Formats: sequence, structure tokens, C-alpha cells
Amino acid sequence: MENNIFTSENNSDHKVALFIDNDNIEVSCFNTINEPYDYDILVKEVEKYGRIVLSKVFLDTIIKGRRQFELFKRGIEPVYAPCYSDKDGTTKKSLADPMIICEVMRTLYEKPHIDTFVIVSGDKDFVPLIRTIAQHHDKKRLIVIGVYDSTADLVIDECDRYEEAKFLDYILLHRMYNDEIDEKTSLELEKEKNISMPTPEEIGEILRSNSQSVWE
Repeated sequence: MENNIFTSENNSDHKVALFIDNDNIEVSCFNTINEPYDYDILVKEVEKYGRIVLSKVFLDTIIKGRRQFELFKRGIEPVYAPCYSDKDGTTKKSLADPMIICEVMRTLYEKPHIDTFVIVSGDKDFVPLIRTIAQHHDKKRLIVIGVYDSTADLVIDECDRYEEAKFLDYILLHRMYNDEIDEKTSLELEKEKNISMPTPEEIGEILRSNSQSVWE
């Protein structure tokens, strides 16, 4: 599905909120390109869609020193999202996902001037949130940025289902901003990865067509 809503010449009029799931994108990047994600790449890409008025990164460590200052310069607020282990200590759980979901929903209803939401994560827990934002009566826009190979198929499919939502592969952005590929090539590769999901109307048309063919 073409996301014409994102190609408006009036993108500068949009107000953007950015939410980063640090552990998700960090681990995915190390597993794929063996290096941490770059805050500047995220900020530069997100600024294409409007003016960032709110940005937060959720992580399970207290940031100090130079890194904290680098976040401050970019206008990104660090939010402590604790992790905990189950009773036998074998599984580590992060509270980042539910904290991000709560923060996005609070922003959605308490800050109506924000019309574009960016979530940096590939976790399937965000699927209901993607649907809620895409179906919002005020026509909000949603962008999910994740590492394609580590992102849940449900997330990519859900983004492709709505005109108001889109998925971007961080690895393609990384290659583009490091001059490994140009923007046109990045967009073409993105389109190749995103196989369009039929809309409910298209599904209905397919079913009606199949029904007619059976009885003919």
C-alpha cells in the first residue's frame, strides 16, 4: 500500500514524538552489523516527517557522563526502564515495552497537537498500539523503525495494512546515511521487503470474486 500521507510537502507542519526501545534496537543492531545504533541517524530520518517536539529513550541503565550529554544535545530524554528476572533467574524481562505503550497512549490523548508517532522497536507487543494509532479519528501518522531481520512479521504486516503507518528498516537507513547506498536505492529495497497486505475492502472483493467463480 502506498503511504502517500507521508510524502506531503507540508511535513514541516507536523509535530513528531519519538520513542526508542533501547535494548531492542541495540541488540538487533549488534546481531546484524556488530555495532550500536546511531542516535543521529534516527534523528535525521525522523526530522524528514516533521519537527520533533518530544523524544524519549527507554533503557535499563542509568546514563551518566558524556553519553548523557550527547542525548541532551539531541533533545532525547533518557527514561529508566528496569529489568527483572523470573524466579529461577533464567529469563530477563524488561518493562520498556509496557512503559512505552503507556507513554504513547498518554501522549496520544493528552497532546493532540502531536500527529506523528515514531516507535523504534521491532517487538510484536506494539501491534495493538500500531492499530490504535492508525485507527485514531484524528488521522495520526505512525512510523516504526526496526531491524528488518529481527522485527516481528506481525509488526511489518500491521504497518503495511494502514495508509497512516509505515515500517522503516534501520539497516537500510544506516547504509544510506553512511553513503553505502543512495536514498533512491534505499526506498526501492524498502518496497521490495514490504509486501502489501490487502485491506479489509480488498479482502471482501477477493471473497466475492471467489464466490462468484464457484457458482458460475
